[in-house]
Amino acid sequence: MNENSYFICKRCGIEGVKSPLYKDEMCDPCNRIFYMEKIRDELDKFPLDIGNKPFLYALNVSIDDYEEPITTKDYTLIKIDERIRQVLNNLLELVSLDIRQEVIDSSGYLFATDTYLNIGRVECHLHNRFSGKSCEFSRSAILGFTTQYSDWKFRYKPANNVLRITTEGVEEISKLRLDISKSITLDEIDARFILKRLEESKDSHLFRGINRHYFHNDGIAASIYRNNNDLVEHGKLQEHENEIVKNLLSKGLYLPEQSRPISALTDLRHFGKDTCLLDFSEDFKIALFFSCQPTMNKSATVAEILVLDKSEYEQKEDIAYPNEEDFLISPAITDITRNRVEAQQSVFLYCHQGHLPRETCGTKVSNLLIAPSLKPAFYDYCEYSDEMVYPDFHSFIENPQNFMTKAKQDCQDEGKKEDKEYV
Repeated sequence: MNENSYFICKRCGIEGVKSPLYKDEMCDPCNRIFYMEKIRDELDKFPLDIGNKPFLYALNVSIDDYEEPITTKDYTLIKIDERIRQVLNNLLELVSLDIRQEVIDSSGYLFATDTYLNIGRVECHLHNRFSGKSCEFSRSAILGFTTQYSDWKFRYKPANNVLRITTEGVEEISKLRLDISKSITLDEIDARFILKRLEESKDSHLFRGINRHYFHNDGIAASIYRNNNDLVEHGKLQEHENEIVKNLLSKGLYLPEQSRPISALTDLRHFGKDTCLLDFSEDFKIALFFSCQPTMNKSATVAEILVLDKSEYEQKEDIAYPNEEDFLISPAITDITRNRVEAQQSVFLYCHQGHLPRETCGTKVSNLLIAPSLKPAFYDYCEYSDEMVYPDFHSFIENPQNFMTKAKQDCQDEGKKEDKEYV
């Protein structure tokens, strides 16, 4: 016997042979039993016997009308005090999650239930349902502990992004269980709510669809802000943009009546170059189309629609540098962008700092979150296609399918046939 395979358990004193299966310390039965005993000891410290519930969720929310613990046959809700916070930290330390302190410090309530909740769907639903037209612009931090498997699953956002809900919202959380799909689904509930909000806003707001929920540390960032840290650091975003605009206009590419800064910026934005512009549309269905596009990594990600209040911004006809405020401006109708601008019903928001600060988000601009499972239905609902949204020469050139002719396909098929015959 290899001497390295022989061991004596330090806890129970049992002699035995170390199996290759126990190279991972937690696969050792003795280690595992001791570990589970420590977990159980911590769970028993929770009040109201909530440690015996199979699923615990720490919620980063503020409940306006909370007075005392709520206990029903489906769930228990209790405010996190210092004693509960210490138990949660102890549990997180047992499973070695370095993020434990930040998550628990952000959480205000502990929600215990017998049924598994889809955390991502709960976050989307609560955000859309309770953020209203003035929102905190964030998904709440929700941390879930599955007691029978001792497995933590969490999502985390900074502590200042606290979603305000009511006890009615807590009741809704308890209903967001996987088994409700057998009757009316959560997707149906959320889809109706989102469409109702968009319909109510269509005459007074602009819309921007994003295929993934993205929030820059400094707010909503235009491409020039995200991709040019050196310019941001030295405060030279507008100086950089102005120089590029002047250079483009000096090339004599525009007719005299079109040779304006907004013409240059419109075309630069059209070709994906960095500017201080954020694209919005007057048609929320266009925003839905963009929010339902696949992401780069093709994973199921939460999308969003930004909803901008037009009354909060001045509308301008052109851009003059330097600018000291944000404003709305219609794209120039140039020969290059005419079809796309009209098809997308575009309106630009010029961000003079390259981004919308956090304090602006939730007052002038709010957002709606779209769960991955809603994307196919919303894509069908908006009734737009790539050909309708991008009806121009640039789009035709960029799409390889436009160059797959029948003659080309026949040649490829013939080549494959010859390869098979050769083999």
